[in-house]
Amino acid sequence: MSDEIFSVAAFILQNEGVLSPTNPLVIQTAYTDDRIEIVGSVNASSGQLVAAFINLNLPFEGDFVSGVDETTVPFALPRPNTYETPVFQWSNGETHFYRPGLWENYLRFLARGIKAKVEALHMLNSIPISDGTLFGDMPLSGADPASKGS
Repeated sequence: MSDEIFSVAAFILQNEGVLSPTNPLVIQTAYTDDRIEIVGSVNASSGQLVAAFINLNLPFEGDFVSGVDETTVPFALPRPNTYETPVFQWSNGETHFYRPGLWENYLRFLARGIKAKVEALHMLNSIPISDGTLFGDMPLSGADPASKGS
């Protein structure tokens, strides 16, 4: 099960993740929305994921201790009406932390939506685009710029 979760998370990061090169040796990619946060570390030389973390943004219930809920230390950062709690941590080919829940279905739901967008884009491959209004002011009637003025 955790291998499937990693594969789905890697797919989401590959297609929707935002890269942030904070460390020249390891590049981070992240996907976040109101419910979930997926962060991956990518080896700069190989381009492979070396670590992946999934956190949930749960509704705030209870008291924070020193600004962080005790059950989520050291991975969580509190937000105004939510708190992050880890549900999956993977590195170097092994799952180190895993809490099953409905978030797994949500992860698959996200991946299906991304796959549909990718497939729709592939369907447009080689279909001419109507861009005449964008380039209407340019002489595109086959004029060769090199032969201009001769």
